[in-house]
Amino acid sequence: MPALQRNAPRWLPLIYLVILGASWGLHFSYIKLAAESGLSYLGVATVTTAGVTFLLLITGLIRRRLPVFDRTHVRFYFICALLAYVVPFLLELRSAAHLPASVLTLVVSSTPLFTVALAITFRSDTVSLGRILGIVFGTLSTAFILLPAALGISDVPVFWILVAFIVPLSYSADHIYITRAWPQGSDSYQLGCGEALLALAMLAPAYLWQGFGSDLEVPFGTGHIAMIVMVGFALIEIYLYFEILRIAGPIFTSQTNFVTVVSGVFWAMIIFDERPSEWLWLSAALLGIALWFVATGGRRQQADQTPR
Repeated sequence: MPALQRNAPRWLPLIYLVILGASWGLHFSYIKLAAESGLSYLGVATVTTAGVTFLLLITGLIRRRLPVFDRTHVRFYFICALLAYVVPFLLELRSAAHLPASVLTLVVSSTPLFTVALAITFRSDTVSLGRILGIVFGTLSTAFILLPAALGISDVPVFWILVAFIVPLSYSADHIYITRAWPQGSDSYQLGCGEALLALAMLAPAYLWQGFGSDLEVPFGTGHIAMIVMVGFALIEIYLYFEILRIAGPIFTSQTNFVTVVSGVFWAMIIFDERPSEWLWLSAALLGIALWFVATGGRRQQADQTPR
């Protein structure tokens, strides 16, 4: 897949990226609202996924382009559903119940660093000085999240920080897999609908087996509103995510986290009245530097490889 498809205006991925990053930043606060609402984690994940699936199916019917279900597509849907829905969604909910929304934002926003590391490991990308420096500063950013917790300076639990770091690893694996295995002949909404259907097929049986009686006893409140908002935003996010990947590639897509870092912290301050510590601001600054090195390193490398 080319870094930027020739028929796409160069400004279009940037506009998409800003919108997607602002929406993702808000996502962490709504995840925390849902996690603290009394609703079961599996229930939130299943109902939200069901809502997203329904909207995507309606969209597919209107467009007359429903998901393709052959062996190649089903395998693609299954892997993406696992990496982009089931694993990160459940772990985000579990982590959000124990972590400030601003901390969760920074942890998940390290996705570009995992993306670069995986891309190099699987030879989807090559090593550059910028990307090495990005990983170094990203490691320092992580240290300033973990060390205060480990030393007892903050009351954020180390265990849940480590659990939360599985989320960016899962998202990064999804980024790489999509660019390597995008099925021919399907567009972004078709693939988004297919993976949502497979995710729902995984979550719903587990939710039914667990039982949903306790969720029915929870009065309508912030958790239900959070799910409704997440469903509405997810329809836009899925389209933007796939479109940016399609026209600009995984490294560019992962730069969405520049916007996510800033917006996520500020959404947490507005919604939860969080006041990030000096350690967290330092971690955010280091993460911003890391993301900049990864982004500029990738662009310079592409320029060096362009025939003159």
